[in-house]
Amino acid sequence: IVLMAMEKDRTRRYPTALSLADDLRRYLRLEPVLATPPSTVYRLRKFSQRNRPLIAAGGAIALAILAGVAAISVALVQVSRERDAAQAARDESEAVTEFLSGMLAAVDPSADHGRDVTVRQVLDVAADRIDDEFPGQPVIRARLLHTIGRTLRELGRYDDALVPLTKAHGILDREVGANDLRTIDAAYDLGWLYWNVGDYDRARPYYESVSDRLRDTRGPDDPKTLQALSGLALLHKSQGHPDLAEPLYKEVLSRQQATPGDRPHQTLLTMTNLA
Repeated sequence: IVLMAMEKDRTRRYPTALSLADDLRRYLRLEPVLATPPSTVYRLRKFSQRNRPLIAAGGAIALAILAGVAAISVALVQVSRERDAAQAARDESEAVTEFLSGMLAAVDPSADHGRDVTVRQVLDVAADRIDDEFPGQPVIRARLLHTIGRTLRELGRYDDALVPLTKAHGILDREVGANDLRTIDAAYDLGWLYWNVGDYDRARPYYESVSDRLRDTRGPDDPKTLQALSGLALLHKSQGHPDLAEPLYKEVLSRQQATPGDRPHQTLLTMTNLA
């Protein structure tokens, strides 16, 4: 009570002599009094008022430390993700290599009376074994299906190529997303397959989707983006729409000439197609 009566802070002192008298009576009656030690919040507020520069400097240092910790944490997470992705890619490559080696060994020429083993035989054996070999590894399954489908397409077996390519694209779209380069490549090969058989209406959505996604993920000047745009322009030309093909070829040619790189033959091919 004495300390409160002598408090320098007016807001902490008794407002009137009557208030002091009332508190003395409560004390004598053993009742709770108004005079209490300053609260922790009050002490902190007073300390901050007396040491504003110090508090400001300390706050700035604390924020800088927190920002540094946050940046380091983000970097560590990124490094961890990149390391995991690199390890997954290595594991995937090793699994594919082992499978391909086993696939070639499984086709035994001696079992076919000494006749030469064809690529078709190898692919047929591989297609039959993929699901059993990699039941819990969908991305590896998709990669192998994609390779088989692309090879069958190059061999002119378009009907046989459609099934593995479609499966590969569906798996990759579901497992790694539509913007992943592996999914984009599978979609491009599907569009190319439909173009080869003259089914331009089915080919067009794939070419358009691939072109848009490559623009967004790799940029308009990336060689893959320019290749996709050239493919879309060729599709428009094949459908009898030179008015749609021309601006695409012009865009591709302009970007190729601005960044010539090491593929001058691509620029010459675009000039030929535009002509």
